[in-house]
Amino acid sequence: MKNFMILIWDVLDGSGVNELLGKIYKGATLRSILNVHHFNKSLRCCKLLYTALSILLIEQFLTTSPLPDQILSVLSAVPNGYDYLKNETKQKWFKDLTNELKKVELSDVFTTWAVGCSQQNITFKFWLFVLQCLFEPLIELNMAIRTSNFSARNGSLSKMAPLFFANNHRNYARLFAQHFFDLRSSSASLLQHLARSFAVNRTQRPFSYIAMDQTIECTINKHGKSHGGISGRFNEQSINNWTNSFAYRAILSTVTNEIAGLETSKNTIDSHIECQPNRVQVDNEDLSTIVSKLNEENLFSFQHQHCRILSSGELIHGDIINNICSSFERGLEALKTYTEQRLVNKSVTLDEPLRAMRRLRIRDNDTYTAGVAAKGRASSKKQNNINQITKTVDEYITRIIILAECRNLDITELFSYEFTDAPLSLCDKDNWNFMNQQTKADALNFLRDKFPTAFSRVCPITFDQCALIVDGGSLLEIRPSSKHSTVYDYAAQLLQNVIIQQFKSFDRIDIVFDSHISKALKAYTQRHGNDNMSNKYDLKKSDLLASKYHEFVHGNRAVLAKCMSECWREPALVQLLPDHKVLVVAGPSEEAIILKKDVAPGIIEELECNHIEADTRMLLHAQVIQSTYVFKKVIIQATDTDVILLCIANAKIIGLEALVVKSLNTTTKVHTYINSIYIAQEIIDKWHFDPSVLLTLHALSGCDTTSFIRNITKTNFLQTYFNDPSAYEEITNFDLFPATTGAIFAAEKLLLTCYTRNRNEGGAAQKSVRQYLSLDELRSEIALNSFKRHHKNIVLNLPPTSDSFYYHCLRSSMQINTWQQAFEQFMNLPSSIGNGYELVDDEVKIKWKSKSSSASLDNGLQTCGRCSTGCKRCKCAKNGYICTIYCECSDNCSNRPVTSFISSSVDHLVWILSLEQRRSMRSKMKTAILLTTKMISSSSGNARMKESYTSEHDDHTYCTPSRLFSQSEASIMKQRKIFTVKTPKPIPVRLPPSTTTIRRAKPVYEKTTLRRRPLTDINGEFIFAQESTARQHKRSRRSSYSRYDMLDDLENSSYFQ
Repeated sequence: MKNFMILIWDVLDGSGVNELLGKIYKGATLRSILNVHHFNKSLRCCKLLYTALSILLIEQFLTTSPLPDQILSVLSAVPNGYDYLKNETKQKWFKDLTNELKKVELSDVFTTWAVGCSQQNITFKFWLFVLQCLFEPLIELNMAIRTSNFSARNGSLSKMAPLFFANNHRNYARLFAQHFFDLRSSSASLLQHLARSFAVNRTQRPFSYIAMDQTIECTINKHGKSHGGISGRFNEQSINNWTNSFAYRAILSTVTNEIAGLETSKNTIDSHIECQPNRVQVDNEDLSTIVSKLNEENLFSFQHQHCRILSSGELIHGDIINNICSSFERGLEALKTYTEQRLVNKSVTLDEPLRAMRRLRIRDNDTYTAGVAAKGRASSKKQNNINQITKTVDEYITRIIILAECRNLDITELFSYEFTDAPLSLCDKDNWNFMNQQTKADALNFLRDKFPTAFSRVCPITFDQCALIVDGGSLLEIRPSSKHSTVYDYAAQLLQNVIIQQFKSFDRIDIVFDSHISKALKAYTQRHGNDNMSNKYDLKKSDLLASKYHEFVHGNRAVLAKCMSECWREPALVQLLPDHKVLVVAGPSEEAIILKKDVAPGIIEELECNHIEADTRMLLHAQVIQSTYVFKKVIIQATDTDVILLCIANAKIIGLEALVVKSLNTTTKVHTYINSIYIAQEIIDKWHFDPSVLLTLHALSGCDTTSFIRNITKTNFLQTYFNDPSAYEEITNFDLFPATTGAIFAAEKLLLTCYTRNRNEGGAAQKSVRQYLSLDELRSEIALNSFKRHHKNIVLNLPPTSDSFYYHCLRSSMQINTWQQAFEQFMNLPSSIGNGYELVDDEVKIKWKSKSSSASLDNGLQTCGRCSTGCKRCKCAKNGYICTIYCECSDNCSNRPVTSFISSSVDHLVWILSLEQRRSMRSKMKTAILLTTKMISSSSGNARMKESYTSEHDDHTYCTPSRLFSQSEASIMKQRKIFTVKTPKPIPVRLPPSTTTIRRAKPVYEKTTLRRRPLTDINGEFIFAQESTARQHKRSRRSSYSRYDMLDDLENSSYFQ
């Protein structure tokens, strides 16, 4: 029984039962009960819970299935008064009741009803399992032992055994299986002997048997110990005396009890300690407490569609409930398998370890996610993946640049693909299902710099004829005053300490909450998208708030807001409002409730709306307040940047004398008052554009429902537009839905200017600004420049393609359309499908682009394999392309150029003149690479590489780059000897003959001096680089390796003949 109680408390850990028992027991006593260190109290708690659940289940059954008249007549004859004290009368009445129940087969009716209800409601299913599969076998075993009923004892054990298997109590699982097997193989005489001796009683008193292992505890140990045992007696002689007299003292105590008549065979059942009047009274009080608490939870009704943790409102994941409720069937199957394999057929040895069964615990509900084992590891894995993807994409970009330069491909077309499944400039780099997010507050910092007089720490208006509109989300950020506050307590706290205090300055206060859909609308951002994995709640007024309050409110703001609104409507809280003051509570439902002292709550029809977010709903409240002509000024208390920009954009439309936003800096805890009407008028007078354009710029540069563009801040975006608003005049057409082609083109033009502005500010020299026609062209230019400078993570510096930016504009247009309907009671919200989103497997996903991730090989990116025909019929030759370094053809390839002309108009980085044999390290690999004049600074004459230097004796430049390509090419370039020669003008380059002398510069890390050599017949600009073979690598370590050895190696290559 003890181990089964340990199993029970382990299964129920986290279900709220611990807090429920905390109403009766406290501190160490409660811990000893849950650890079953105190057996009797733990058993008492099981009895109380079993009785309470049985009462609630029977009451629910009686409300749906009335009892027959025969049973009602027996129930009406229940003994009372003096008859209740007679044991014979009670037993006779109980026997009559059981007989009538058997006649009407009420047990079968009850079972059918319970099974049907379990299939319809998961809460009913779970608590019926707790009652029938956890507590009932324990109660039956206790009754079987107390009555010495061997058959009932075996029946209760058969109900316990599967649960030991299912909950991975392996030792007891083995013992149960062996015990059942032994019972089946025992003789009849042995079974009869066990039936008589498995329990012991010392008197003829009914219901007084105890188990064998408890007998010694209840006799010798009980009577032989004094109070406290030998605690505090450390003398050895005293301990010996106490031990030697133990049996004598036990017998003496027993005889004394019998002589005094404290325990005789004539005592009735009422002499049990549990039937003493004071114990009965305490039990009834504790039972009433538990029943009242459980009755509030509606465990056996159909009120809740999800199973809740008691007294908290937290919903338990359905997978956990189903796993627990199916544990008996799974354990029973495991018991059968164990018995058959190890005891009957003996195909598996007894010592073979038992496999752990999959078990979900209620206490893991906070961290459990369907299909996810560990959240912490997942994020780290994603980070490693994105780093690997970035590296792979950079290698692919390097390949594209080289192939495009070799084959004169349209590099702008090649860079019109994102190279990944989602644009890294728009998506979260750790999770491509989320949008990239940055700081929205940058927009406020920009406005503060532009309009410093509009921002102040003192309210710029007086409070006469002024109403206050409060963002309910920021109100819920206030922590409860107590760790054990209920929802009702928290509602009273906010009303008394915050709202009523504001009534000293305002006659009307509107509190506006987001709707339930708001979280789903923002689910595509990292901050709000993770809430889908957080715990869900179904709150009641009496539920305790979670200890981790901020985590709770972040994921369940609308649920808490709904319950708070219901609490504020309670007459006791309404009476706390000051006289002649008005409190309006709107959201998360469509209704808006008006509360006044001594007046019943009412609904304001003008404020009923289907707005999803409180941002727009507060603007609707401001307009309705203005229309009453009672209030001429409104202060909106909110911290969200969206609200501030909405107020500025619509400040001139509402018609108020003053519209001020009271914003709280959550870091410094300082309030700032923002005069939105002043900012709107300044924009019109000074910059000559409609303030509503701020909403368009805000959506395009990133908000809660659109992506922030990587490497482009909001300050950059806004400043670029403010510099020349007339250049992007068509961007105002985003007010139309869907956005026009001209508006999207203007937005792309604005983004191009932002990138150009970034590059000009970051560069040392001021150059003429190049005008790019598209984002694809800008992408190719940024990639080339990054490649020249050997930058890492090139792909993370690229802007989005024109294709992906188009879908970004569609999402922005949908958000702008929502903001434009702020003054409509019932918005006409467009479908997200087709507006930057798509339906994938019945789930709405972000549609990042319409093009594939990379260009087709037909665009000139294909390479040939090992060709034995001199590459006359290879894939490259057939399609009219030359073979490149990425081809695997042999040295005698006839599709490679011998000479190449470098024109002054070439802006690209490299030209590969020879092959590179990648597969075999033993073969000779020789490569000649050319650099254009763009690579060499006209001022210093140094090559733009990581390591370079110039001879002091002439104007020739020598360089030793540590990285010419991306990281994957570093190992190829590592063993090369690099020679660079610069001449005034470009001419055709040809390999020098063996008689030509050439200067040689050793790498910098060898610290060798330069030697001057005459240059006779080499003109132009070029690099010779040879890949060392095993022989050459060994020889290169010797200082005697001369320029002539290098020339001989180059000349011996068949490619250069």
